Amino acid sequence: EEMFAKLKKYRRQHGDCLVPRVYKEDRSLGRWVNSMRSQRTKLDSERISRLESIGFTWNNLHHKWEGKFARLVKYCQTHGD
Repeated sequence: EEMFAKLKKYRRQHGDCLVPRVYKEDRSLGRWVNSMRSQRTKLDSERISRLESIGFTWNNLHHKWEGKFARLVKYCQTHGD
């Protein structure tokens, strides 16, 4: 419960749940978030729902790729190349 509260606070401050694995401001939060991501298949549905209710990102790399792809599409639409 404490870590979930810390994650909600992080989201309020940063606008997302993309806590780095090595988060210098709170190393335990970074480790916990990484643990949640790696244990997704072992978590009960209630915990998954709670995390998803605050916009938890399960796959950081996929999320980053999608963001960069969206920027590329916007660039191509603006510049026509």
